[in-house]
Amino acid sequence: MAMVLEKNMPIGSGLGSSACSVVAALVAMNEFCGKPLNETRMLALMGEMEGRISGSIHYDNVAPCYLGGMQLMIEENDIISQQVPGFGRVAVGAGVPWN
Repeated sequence: MAMVLEKNMPIGSGLGSSACSVVAALVAMNEFCGKPLNETRMLALMGEMEGRISGSIHYDNVAPCYLGGMQLMIEENDIISQQVPGFGRVAVGAGVPWN
């Protein structure tokens, strides 16, 4: 399988572009294969793949990108993250200057 992902986000922008890439790729592959992986396994793989890119496994960007909302990282009892209630109506915008 070959995949091309074009995101037009500058490297090192701090906007979680590597996490977005990991989430997009794994969601697409899981869909293509008939969804053999559940949400917990997907999130674990996303953290692992993000770790290969950034140097350490962490879920701070992949969890909210994949699950939505604001996520609290727990990582115990087979739970990686939990949604923080009360942030359903918050909108955040980010701008990146282009040359």
